[in-house]
Amino acid sequence: MKAIPHILLTVLILSSLYSFSQKKEKVIAKGEFISRDLTIEQTKAKAIDDAKRNALILAGVSEAIQVSDFLYQFEDNEKFQEIFQGFTSTETGGEVLVEEVLSESVEIDGDGNMIANVEIVATVYKHKSKRDPAFNFEVEDIVEFYDNKEFMKFTFIPLREGYLKIFNVNEHDASVLYPYSDPEDHILNEATDMLFEKGKEYIFPISNLFDENGYYLELAYPEEESEFNLLIFVFTKYDKSFREEATVKSIMNWIYDIPMEDRVVQQYGFVIRER
Repeated sequence: MKAIPHILLTVLILSSLYSFSQKKEKVIAKGEFISRDLTIEQTKAKAIDDAKRNALILAGVSEAIQVSDFLYQFEDNEKFQEIFQGFTSTETGGEVLVEEVLSESVEIDGDGNMIANVEIVATVYKHKSKRDPAFNFEVEDIVEFYDNKEFMKFTFIPLREGYLKIFNVNEHDASVLYPYSDPEDHILNEATDMLFEKGKEYIFPISNLFDENGYYLELAYPEEESEFNLLIFVFTKYDKSFREEATVKSIMNWIYDIPMEDRVVQQYGFVIRER
């Protein structure tokens, strides 16, 4: 299992735009942010947020948009911010995936203010539905720090029946943690269409093909003292296969294609560190 970093920026679209059909639109948008007490990377990330808001407006999602950040308070939040600024997780109305940053600049004005400007290519997903608050799940026993070569186990508890995918993302790559698939040895593959029952506690890894102590965590690059990790849990009302090569963009595209009332997404960050 490899490293995973995180910063997820949530765009809360407080509106009643449910007349939109679920579709996507590609737009080019600009953003700007001015600061005095943030770092360069933090200021650029705020400009990306502004560009995402403008992308939503350009795509027609224009009512009462509030952009806010939520991130794990790890030692290197700027690393999370740099890697995960490309996508936005939302609650209602629309979602934004940054496909490309066309340009970015940071200048200091005569008053000492830092001014960041960016231009992005973004895909905006527009939804007519809103999230089903009764369709949810709980995850227990994931801690913030794990020692290198330690094992990890966690408990998944669905509050309604449904289907689960777990993705593992880091600054180096992305993968599907569950259901596990081995292209060279299919006997190790986990079932892709398992229905998780309401209220039942599932201890991961659920397959007896894994070590009974759990998932084995090891630094992907021994020369690095720590690896920032993010597990993305996607729980759906119907089974939706994921067959693409796992990347941040392919994962988010896959998630955004699912109607909001049919899915719930939670993220759990942790760090693997040398003892």
